[in-house]
Amino acid sequence: MNDVLEPINRSARSLWQQEDGVQVIEYALIIGVVAIGLVVALNQITTGTGLNSFMTRLSNCIATNACA
Repeated sequence: MNDVLEPINRSARSLWQQEDGVQVIEYALIIGVVAIGLVVALNQITTGTGLNSFMTRLSNCIATNACA
């Protein structure tokens, strides 16, 4: 009986290990996409218009409820 269950046990363990690896890769990809988004957003804020100008536009947008 153990001879029959041993290959099944090995296959089940292999699948379990593979799914853990896939989850780690998925989380790494999500973190990478978020990091790229943050870099692009911060680059847009700090180049050209400057952070002070951005904060002024943001406060005007909130105060007047008229964002352009």
